[in-house]
Amino acid sequence: MPRKYTPPAPRCCEQCGQAFTPKRNRHDQAPQRFCSRACRGASQRRTVTAVCASCGVDFVPVTSERARGGGLYCGTACYHTAQRTTIELTCAHCERVFTRTPSTVGRFCSHTCYNLSRKVALVCPRCGETFYRKASQTGTARYCSRACKERETPAETAARFWSQVDKSGECWLWKGSVIHSGYGRFTADGKQTSAHRWSYQHAYGPLAEGLLACHSCDTPRCVNPAHLFPGTHATNTDDMVRKERNVRGSLCHTAKLRVADVHAIRGAYARGERTQRQLATHYGV
Repeated sequence: MPRKYTPPAPRCCEQCGQAFTPKRNRHDQAPQRFCSRACRGASQRRTVTAVCASCGVDFVPVTSERARGGGLYCGTACYHTAQRTTIELTCAHCERVFTRTPSTVGRFCSHTCYNLSRKVALVCPRCGETFYRKASQTGTARYCSRACKERETPAETAARFWSQVDKSGECWLWKGSVIHSGYGRFTADGKQTSAHRWSYQHAYGPLAEGLLACHSCDTPRCVNPAHLFPGTHATNTDDMVRKERNVRGSLCHTAKLRVADVHAIRGAYARGERTQRQLATHYGV
């Protein structure tokens, strides 16, 4: 037998107080509290008293604005007045005094200070500069950069240099990399330099601009500081000529005659056996 329909009992509107018959509730929802949409909207616009954050006057903000974090000012004029005023604050990281508007009050003066406040300050053992890392990286982060990590101390550089030198003879021969001219190459502080030049500067101090580390033993691979002396390009060239180490005569790569041919040409011309044109044709010069 079908169930008999029973109309809902009349209720009293919570907004206007009038009696009304609620609509049929088919899904067991909460009972109807208002007689119309107008009364329901009026109940949601119910307001409370607040104090303006700018002028201090009591006013009635909308409840929905208070729920969204608004409703601090009684009007637009007070809002703009408050935005034109500034508040002095102290940064929680660098302790520098900074100013903000009431709507932008914060603990830090910048994003940099905010990020640094979440990190730990460390001191680089190479350059002595202060740098920052996350707390989880303090156990592994010793240097401020890769350059400092790869940089050696003077003692470490000297140990690496002398480990590539053969001191068995009077000339200390370089066993490391050598360029086409026979001189050794060495890398220190990220820069390449001549091995004998580094040896001289390590023993006697830096060379002045324009000076070379010249060899007295004439051995390019020698890095013995006792065999090195400072000099200019002209000094080095004069030393080479004085020791007759310069390329001359038939040893020059552009030479067309041998030493014997030169003597034969001069003798034949002095005796009048041939003219210069005949000698040039004969020797192809």
